[in-house]
Amino acid sequence: MQSKHEILFSIIVPVYNVEKFLSQCVESLVGQSYKNIEIILVDDGSTDESKNICDEWTKRDSRIIVCHKKNEGLGMARNTGMQKANGDYICFVDSDDYIDEKLMEDLYTAVRLYNSDLYAYGYEKVSFEGKVLSQYIPVSDFDYFEGQDVMEKFLPELLCENPKAKQGNKGVLMSACCMAFSKKLIEKSNFQFVSERNIISEDVYSLMKLMPNVNCVKMLHKSYYKYRMNSQSLTHSYKRDRFEKINYCQKEMIKLCSNGLYNEEILYRINRPYLDNVFACMKMEVEFRKENGFGKSYRNLKKICHDDMVANSVKVIPYISYTKSRQIVHFLLRKKCPLLVYFLLGLKDTIK
Repeated sequence: MQSKHEILFSIIVPVYNVEKFLSQCVESLVGQSYKNIEIILVDDGSTDESKNICDEWTKRDSRIIVCHKKNEGLGMARNTGMQKANGDYICFVDSDDYIDEKLMEDLYTAVRLYNSDLYAYGYEKVSFEGKVLSQYIPVSDFDYFEGQDVMEKFLPELLCENPKAKQGNKGVLMSACCMAFSKKLIEKSNFQFVSERNIISEDVYSLMKLMPNVNCVKMLHKSYYKYRMNSQSLTHSYKRDRFEKINYCQKEMIKLCSNGLYNEEILYRINRPYLDNVFACMKMEVEFRKENGFGKSYRNLKKICHDDMVANSVKVIPYISYTKSRQIVHFLLRKKCPLLVYFLLGLKDTIK
């Protein structure tokens, strides 16, 4: 059994233009109750004060390493961090988020007991001011998965709650930020993140590729990660090619699942996060109807409603898995009624 000081955790933080929140993020890392950590700040070509804030932190704490690189996006920044990581386990934190001060200590305890390839934990959505908006704690019939159970039980839960169930138990986000990975797992699988500039939902795709290499997973039943709801998210920025990228990602996911390593349940469940992205994309079109013109906005939404891949997914995912408002939109998608979808999404706070 390893002694406490022999287990080193590497925390990788990709940084890009987050001067307002970066120090709070780093403070949550240096303030961990478990001290044997290294913090790798990967400045991804920031143009604000973020790069200087990174350099200042290296003077304040010797456990902090800074790497400045040209801008290539989140996935590539994470890969750069992994190349520099010396830890036995690797965690990821986005630079506008922060973590509970006990995360590393509780991970250390879990590592001593289970020595798993991967540890998954819950999260909270918080406002810009840090107010908790919602909490997600892993709930499952199991909290330890080994061997084929990783692919047959854990991965389906990770993708989404059971779409056939009225009340889901989603508490684990399919995000690298809600997991700790053993360095051995990353090395033996040659794991790398794909670029979000090529595949949207890059965490989902990257982790899907990793899972066949995972032998054991331990769940921690606490919401350690604090996910800040960002004003630069989908509802605040228009992305013209978003639907095409969503469809491309789904095609790649289906292709990945055809290699014989993923069961039918996984192939079924990938439709739920795909439809979540489609719903968000439709809402984006409606919210930017004034800026883009009502005609163009409606034509784009009509294209989505009549898309074959969307039609296939709404057929296999049942209404029961959604809120009442989403059930209505789901029904209208099945019936290919873009005008009614357009009207419904125009009502404030329709889809949740």
